[in-house]
Amino acid sequence: MDRIRENFGSAPVRVGEVTRRQIDYERHLFPLIVAEMTLLYYATLFGTDFSRHLADVSAAAREEFLDRAGGTAPAQDSVTLLTAPLERAAAEAAEAVESLMLGRARYAELAAQPRDWSFADLLRRYADVVLGAENRQRLEAALDDPAETAALAAALTSPTRHAVLPSGNLFSWERTLEPIAPGDRTSPAQYRKAMAEFMATDHLWARQGVFENPAKTAADGVWRGLRPVIVHAVNDGGLHADAHRTFLSTWLRHHNRLAYGPVPDVMDRIQALIEHGILDVSPGPRARVDTDGEGLIVTGPHTGAVRRIDVLVDARVPAFDASADIAPLYPNLLRRGLVRKWHNPHQGGGEGFEPGGLDLTDDFCVIRPDGSVDRRISVLGPAIEGRKFFQGGAMKPAANHHAMRFTLRWLRTFRNQAGMGG
Repeated sequence: MDRIRENFGSAPVRVGEVTRRQIDYERHLFPLIVAEMTLLYYATLFGTDFSRHLADVSAAAREEFLDRAGGTAPAQDSVTLLTAPLERAAAEAAEAVESLMLGRARYAELAAQPRDWSFADLLRRYADVVLGAENRQRLEAALDDPAETAALAAALTSPTRHAVLPSGNLFSWERTLEPIAPGDRTSPAQYRKAMAEFMATDHLWARQGVFENPAKTAADGVWRGLRPVIVHAVNDGGLHADAHRTFLSTWLRHHNRLAYGPVPDVMDRIQALIEHGILDVSPGPRARVDTDGEGLIVTGPHTGAVRRIDVLVDARVPAFDASADIAPLYPNLLRRGLVRKWHNPHQGGGEGFEPGGLDLTDDFCVIRPDGSVDRRISVLGPAIEGRKFFQGGAMKPAANHHAMRFTLRWLRTFRNQAGMGG
């Protein structure tokens, strides 16, 4: 992260108590995230030996990106730069496995070809992930005869709903973000069917688990596993004002979709409600809510569904805004000048960005409008989401979260000042 800030960041900017070089999430971090997802996906699909090959072939592109290419290049250009060597290597591996499974090449010939990775190890891993151990053993028994291999591969199905041939299992960031194809959004019935099919597949992938399912490993390993890196990038005005606004309005939603969600048992119940017509998902993505003077109507701009509803529940988690909170505490503190909102200034002198949280010191004491610190007041919870990002994991056991360390420090100070120490 320090190297990214040094190479791509703005001139040092004072943001609250911190002076740092601000960066752009889409241009400077997102390409690395997609590349890491791509690498983890294929490492899971093709095995540990192949993952070392992926790291080797992509090293030069990573260095090029970190040295110069990520500075002002469009995000998609940087994504292409970083993922191209990974995709070429994966395509080579997929072609070798597919040649075997279609009977176009003999196993002995493929295994004997000089490569930087083991075809035998890769095939075994691929078959375990896609076909399962039992089907993999059946395939191994037929490897000496290309015709028998092809006939068996054509008859096999994946117990986890993967495509049997590797060309159907290639990674796609676009498909990860939009798993239901545009062609399946053309009618309410087609979308409902596609949603049920996707959920059935996703449940199997979830139960296959991280480290065994490529898609789940890529999502969990990056969006959840690298969350501290993302938090470090965003905290304390790490993103410039426009990028910060876009991150919270767009990228945070993708983060939540890929890193969190109900357990499979809960999703099984939701799928059952859809299949029995109790839960209607037919409006599809980007549904609109309107009124016709008589009531509320939900319209699906892609599927064409129109549904009248009696009650509208906004189930989204609202962003915190101290000045607009319905409880009087924070608006009153602001009105009386006891606290101020945190402000991320605009580098070019334009309009900055206020996420809504309070301006706080590193140990969560409030900062007044005149810049002075009131150490009698310490704040945790939603009100600190602004300068800081994602404090939801603070209470997780054994997390050693910085927010809880500061809380304990504050409690010790309070005990001492109250004469309770000892």
